[in-house]
Amino acid sequence: MIDASVRFFIRDINSFRLLIINAAIPIIILTTYELLMNILNTYIGSLITAVAPILRGHH
Repeated sequence: MIDASVRFFIRDINSFRLLIINAAIPIIILTTYELLMNILNTYIGSLITAVAPILRGHH
């Protein structure tokens, strides 16, 4: 009786772990994507700030 409940418990843990992994992967991808976009936006922003006076100087 105990053996069966332990096996059921282990199977429950495995399915729960799969659920967590399936939920975690999109969240990690989304977070990484947002982080990269923030870095890119900051970089482009500083690039524009740096280039704008040079472009204005030529006109």
